[in-house]
Amino acid sequence: SWIHYSLPDELERLDEEEAEMKEFVAARRRAAAAARQAKRIERRAAKLREREAAAARGEEGGDAGGEAGEAGAAAGDKSKKKKKVGAEEGGDSSGDDDAAQDLAYYEILEVDREAEAAEIKRSYLRLARRMHPDKNPDDPEAQQKFQKLGEAYQVLSNEETRARYDEGGKEGLDGAQQGMMDPSMFYSIIFGSEGFEAFVGELQIAALLGGGAEEDEMSLRLVNHKQRMRAASCAKELAALLAPFVDGDAAERAAFVERCREKAAEMATTPFGELLTHVCGRMYCSRAKLHLQKADYKKLGGAGEAMRARGHAVKTNTQAAASLVSMYRAGRKMQGLGEGEEAEEAIKAQLNPKVMATMLEGAWHLAVVDVEGTLRKVCKKVLSD
Repeated sequence: SWIHYSLPDELERLDEEEAEMKEFVAARRRAAAAARQAKRIERRAAKLREREAAAARGEEGGDAGGEAGEAGAAAGDKSKKKKKVGAEEGGDSSGDDDAAQDLAYYEILEVDREAEAAEIKRSYLRLARRMHPDKNPDDPEAQQKFQKLGEAYQVLSNEETRARYDEGGKEGLDGAQQGMMDPSMFYSIIFGSEGFEAFVGELQIAALLGGGAEEDEMSLRLVNHKQRMRAASCAKELAALLAPFVDGDAAERAAFVERCREKAAEMATTPFGELLTHVCGRMYCSRAKLHLQKADYKKLGGAGEAMRARGHAVKTNTQAAASLVSMYRAGRKMQGLGEGEEAEEAIKAQLNPKVMATMLEGAWHLAVVDVEGTLRKVCKKVLSD
């Protein structure tokens, strides 16, 4: 019941759940590591079979091909012994020549070779924010560094390309790189800048897009736990921010107002920051008015604010749905162009400013729905505590 709600009590319960969630995540990491190991062994075995088949064909070619067949067989035996040693040592030994190359992308992302997908994503997000060219205008190599960072993430964030890279380095990728940013990173970098994290946390759409293919009960529990922790943590931050205004004297309240203005001006300088600051401010004002109406219903306009709030929620959800439809149509149109060089040229031609604007508009509307929904919960917790 909200009548007896206590924010500290909820945070305590969420902390207790955290131990169970961490064990679940650890189990998933172990399973993912075992799966990657199995794929590496399978790829090595396939290459060994190909070499042995090539050696057998060389022997059947007569005296002219005999020497080549023997050399191939010898190479196959040598490779087999090397693979056996690598498998016994955990599957990470693929030759001295490949070792340094295999670690290049991991070093760029500042993670070890056994890092899990979530750790790789966190490291990429942290480095991307720090290394973005806009934040390093005095570095002439900033753009190149940022591109290399994106290339490394693109390879290691995908299980298939990561397995190929672990097996044969960059040469083993065989054109599998896509050169496209992960959707969750797009949302996190554009709409989830550091300045807003204390107020809105990590956007839910970013977590869902980057959460993998599993949709079992435990995965859904983890997502739900993260969102409840997100709302409670933001409520804690907001309550601490408001404390000087609620408990302080006139001087402290005046200082509070000035700090809020400075913070808003700072947040407005980030990408989409001005728009997102208005979204947060409007939601704070609306929830405060709704709460105060309980004490003075007639003076504050009665049900007027409640009706406006409901109308606004319907409008934002409708806009988000329409944008999703537009994004879906654009995606289907791209898929219908097929594959090959001609298709690639056609796709590049389709990526005009209008299409990009459609995608960006859809991303924005989804972000607004997520932020407003989260702030409703945050405000409810703060005002009910």
